[in-house]
Amino acid sequence: MTTGRADENGVSGTLGSVFLIIVVVAGMAVLMVAVISQPHPQNVPAMTAEVIQTSDSLSLRHDGGDTLNRGDFKILVDGQDKTAAFGDPAKWSIGQTLSYTGYNAQNPPKTIEIVYTGGGASQVIEQLWV
Repeated sequence: MTTGRADENGVSGTLGSVFLIIVVVAGMAVLMVAVISQPHPQNVPAMTAEVIQTSDSLSLRHDGGDTLNRGDFKILVDGQDKTAAFGDPAKWSIGQTLSYTGYNAQNPPKTIEIVYTGGGASQVIEQLWV
């Protein structure tokens, strides 16, 4: 009669091990799906700019950071897209200055935002006050 109990202990031990392996594998599968399905972080450029204002002109000077490519950024003046009024350059690199052709000394802008639009998202990378 002791052989029946030994067989039951062996079977329940085997079933316990199989169940533990299934739980571990399922947990790892859930973890892998969670890790793989996360979107890749967006590589947003960093830059600084300076407003240069005179009595009859306004310019933006790229002071440092990454080069911005045409189509990957917008320049908003008081919330409106005025990229074309800054010449819409192919590239905007450190040291380059963009002149604002829509400048009106009687009604100067209050804010200028440089918005990164590459990768399908819009993110302000520099905000300047005039």
